[in-house]
Amino acid sequence: MRYQAFLNDVLFFDSGIDHESVALTSASITLEAGASGSFTFTVPPQNTAYGNFNKLIDTVSVTRDGTEIFYGRVYSVSGEFNTLQTVTCEGILACLNDSLFTPISFNDTLEALVTEMVAQHNAACPDRLFTVGNITVEDEYVYREYENYETVMSRLSDLVDSYGGYLAARHENGTAYLDWYAEYTDVGTQTIEFGENEIDLTQESAADEIVTVLIPLGATTEDDEGNKSTVDITSVNEGLNYIENEDGVAEFGRIWATNTWDDVTEPSNLLTKARKYLNSLAKSKVTINVSAADLAAIDTSVEHFSVGKNIHVISAPHGIDATFLCTALTINLLDPTQDSLTLGDTISGYVSSANS
Repeated sequence: MRYQAFLNDVLFFDSGIDHESVALTSASITLEAGASGSFTFTVPPQNTAYGNFNKLIDTVSVTRDGTEIFYGRVYSVSGEFNTLQTVTCEGILACLNDSLFTPISFNDTLEALVTEMVAQHNAACPDRLFTVGNITVEDEYVYREYENYETVMSRLSDLVDSYGGYLAARHENGTAYLDWYAEYTDVGTQTIEFGENEIDLTQESAADEIVTVLIPLGATTEDDEGNKSTVDITSVNEGLNYIENEDGVAEFGRIWATNTWDDVTEPSNLLTKARKYLNSLAKSKVTINVSAADLAAIDTSVEHFSVGKNIHVISAPHGIDATFLCTALTINLLDPTQDSLTLGDTISGYVSSANS
């Protein structure tokens, strides 16, 4: 397995070459679903790129056996002259923080709104262009009143909070694509199994975000006389302004919360969104942190671990035989035994309630 890193397309690290001119003393990539990701490395003075990393201007890419696994820009550089330099790069998704989305009244489809946000970013930052890629969230007409300037990234994050899913940026053939996936459905061909490639595993179960009863609220409207009212679900929910998850109440009791969808004007649409939202909150969140050997390094029939893949985990000592979504991944370019995965959102299978 060979890692290479490039500064503005010029090689400055190669794990397959034993020479100080292309050596780093540490190098680690962190990728996370819905986030920009980062690449942090330490550069010795003997490296040909030493002292040439310019913040927010220079691009850095990393390949594994010729396939790009990270693309971004230099974010910070620290270190004194002629000593080790620590460089942190952020993934290209972070570039959407550079532009502002102007105040507008918008009434069109969700995809059209994303397209408008990307267009405004491109007009403001022509050196950091994006193309709208895959959008798999359910498209629908939305009404939003934007009264203040906010970054395009902030506005996109608001949409994800309302409609769910994951933002992602990918770099292909020189083009940066913005994707918005409703969910990740691909299943990885590599299994994590105790006694095979599992090195270490810890399991966490959090209860602080559990909700079993929800009061959903929609847009606030104003009539001709200036009277304001907020859309709720009473008219389509047997006179009740709340819903509950029966299984969640049976297991955890009644835990109340409210959530506002300020662009939803129809009670029936609000009820549909609220049910989906509550179902995601009315269960204990299980997170698994795993250190596992990547068998793809020695077996070309399996894929490398990657964020957004659903991974089957079999670990009898931990009471686990289930498929999980890989939500975060750390790749150590110098020592693959230090790679680690964070798995959450159980897709199917059995997970013991006991922590390890």
